[in-house]
Amino acid sequence: MNVPRLAILLALIVCLNAQAGAPRLDDFAYRVNVAAQPGLNALELNEAILRAARTANLLDLRVFNGAGEALPMAPLRLPDVAPGPASELRTVPLPAQTKARDKVLSDFALRIERLGAGAVIELTTADPVSAPGEAVGGYLLDLRLHENMDGEIRLQFARDADDYSGRIDLLGSDDLVAWRPLASGSLVRNRQLGDTIERNSFPVGKLPPFVRVAWRDARAPQLGGAVFVARGAQPIWPRAVLAVTRGDSAESWLVAVPVGLPVARLHLRAPGDNVSMRVRVFRYDMREVDPPAQVHLHPRRAPQPWIDVGTHEVFRVYRDGKWVENSPFPLAHGTTRLRIDSVGGNVGDAPPIVEAEWQPQRYLVAVRAPAPYVLAVGSAESDPQPGPTLDPRSVLPDDAAGLRLPVARLEAAPAAAQPAEHALRGAHDAWLRYVLWGMLLLAVVALSLMAWRIAEQLRAQGRAD
Repeated sequence: MNVPRLAILLALIVCLNAQAGAPRLDDFAYRVNVAAQPGLNALELNEAILRAARTANLLDLRVFNGAGEALPMAPLRLPDVAPGPASELRTVPLPAQTKARDKVLSDFALRIERLGAGAVIELTTADPVSAPGEAVGGYLLDLRLHENMDGEIRLQFARDADDYSGRIDLLGSDDLVAWRPLASGSLVRNRQLGDTIERNSFPVGKLPPFVRVAWRDARAPQLGGAVFVARGAQPIWPRAVLAVTRGDSAESWLVAVPVGLPVARLHLRAPGDNVSMRVRVFRYDMREVDPPAQVHLHPRRAPQPWIDVGTHEVFRVYRDGKWVENSPFPLAHGTTRLRIDSVGGNVGDAPPIVEAEWQPQRYLVAVRAPAPYVLAVGSAESDPQPGPTLDPRSVLPDDAAGLRLPVARLEAAPAAAQPAEHALRGAHDAWLRYVLWGMLLLAVVALSLMAWRIAEQLRAQGRAD
């Protein structure tokens, strides 16, 4: 084989490999027609599309036009939820000395106990509890008008307050005696850059009547008040019923979670009426194993990577003419499996009903003719590469959520590739790539041997001369 023929063979192999590696419409397991117009469109994904995805970040999602070209697309952020009303809170500075602070709180508690249900405690900053010149060791916030509400507490610095940066704790109490942690975070006030930069908001839920602001540093923040902003009307997220199977024991269940479904909250429902049980929920995540790649270094019976999510009450009972059920709880981290264990053995043969509340996913798509347009998801690639992308901040500087864009509609799905056919096609493509890379390697080896032989002939001819 001479050099020109070898070069042509190498170029052909590279082109065939690039063609085999480029995703095509037939490489995706689920496909659905999209009705859109040329230009920027907003596209909302349904549950079937999210269940068909093979990756949590939806890297295997594409929109193709009639020419088989993958169109540029990018996720859109969800519209902001309008906050609820804001209310000024009565704020009282507390002494820094522990005994003096406890005495002030106990005085308030005694007034509550003495007056009973009709107690009215006026917390005011007109006559501060701390004596003039005495260091402040905390602030007491009156939230009785907002009890059991959700929202955020915004601490306000005094007008002449110095710059501050530290970590604070919000402690809640029903009786001003027993305190429990509500939230914690950084409290910041900085004016070194000219403008005042503040970080003073702390989300809270199920507020108690009283909240105390405490800090861990010796230096106290100079606060002038506090505001409570109620949480606005939360959107109603769609729910998906997840498959539940019996686990290794009679008091354990396993739940399969689709990898592409963006689960935000879980709702565990009792399997029958007037049923109450306590369960412990675990999520499965291989990324928690340390190190994940060195499996042979683990003990023979390595612990399963189950992360405790929390203990929850699951009930459905009849009360005052209506059915009462437990509330859903947030799922902060993604997972592909859940394990539900009974606490106390109060279970029957029927598993709990598991419903996942998932956040709707909206995408920005730059539609380019010709039609028809098809959305495809569920690539056979184990590690799919991202397709053409867009920058929503550049093309939508004044409409980050794409609320003013035309909405592309999902139509009836065409005949999608069957799972077996799709798996066979993916295996065939992978085998073809391996063959082409093998041929490329052999061609490189042959070219190296040819170059070595030519070099040997030149050296021999030089020695002969």
